[in-house]
Amino acid sequence: MKTVWKYDLYFSPNVNITMPKGAKILSVQNQYDNLHLWALVDTEAPLELRTFAVFETGEFKESYGNHLATVQIRGFVWHVFETVRET
Repeated sequence: MKTVWKYDLYFSPNVNITMPKGAKILSVQNQYDNLHLWALVDTEAPLELRTFAVFETGEFKESYGNHLATVQIRGFVWHVFETVRET
């Protein structure tokens, strides 16, 4: 069954989240001064570990993969990337 799940993100360059394989990231937004990610998931798919990086403006120094969103929280601007894993 497909549904939308919400995940908490943290202000860190290394945020590991276990989600169903093939989950499609729909949005990253501020909700109640916290950073969250919403994904379309297949609840019957096996789980996989995915890694995200959250940087404040000026902290980002190298390529971390796919840019997902830029979000403002409490007067700060945060940039969220999904880390590309080497296979």
